[in-house]
Amino acid sequence: MAGLARSIAAAILLLWMTTLGLAADRVVIVLDASGSMWAQIDGKPKLEIARESLRTVLQSVPADKEIGFMAYGHREKGSCEDIEL
Repeated sequence: MAGLARSIAAAILLLWMTTLGLAADRVVIVLDASGSMWAQIDGKPKLEIARESLRTVLQSVPADKEIGFMAYGHREKGSCEDIEL
């Protein structure tokens, strides 16, 4: 199961990375940091998997790209207004 989850994440990241060349020079990444992201896939929290994937993607982004980062659900439990840019 871990292999399948990682393969799916890698495929999504690869697809996203290939579209970076076609996309605008400005990108916003949104991270779900809500409580549900602490659920686990093969013993590893989804949030940890997302962070590792994000780290991998950011290492390959060209330096001339402007990247914004938005996270939600990381400060207040159950609040739809818990968004930080």
